[in-house]
Amino acid sequence: MKFSNPYLRAMPSSSPFVKAIMKREELGSTGIGRGVAVPHTKHGSVEKLVGTVGVSPEGLDFDSLDGQKASLFFLLVSPPDRPGDHLRALENISRQLRDDQFCRFLRQSTTAEDIQQLLDEADRSQFGS
Repeated sequence: MKFSNPYLRAMPSSSPFVKAIMKREELGSTGIGRGVAVPHTKHGSVEKLVGTVGVSPEGLDFDSLDGQKASLFFLLVSPPDRPGDHLRALENISRQLRDDQFCRFLRQSTTAEDIQQLLDEADRSQFGS
């Protein structure tokens, strides 16, 4: 899987972030369907919203609502005292994922640089929803 954030590329499974994400997943899968998962949690060790994007060409079983493997992952971790930022980020991700062209290009990305360029283009509204 390719991640756009270099700090998450080698995160050990014992990481507090990974444990917090897994605890959140126990409440219900964040595999939202159409090959997309948005694992997210709140954690006291972060001072601001942190996110990354991962692409898995083979897809991973993520217990998604539609039963499909997830190939696009948007991971978010936010401080517990900033729920508004967390919700806005989830809303922005959801809005962008409604754009089939964006999703297709993201799935075709082969490097972290490709992913970052696509996210930058999306921020500049070069993809419509």
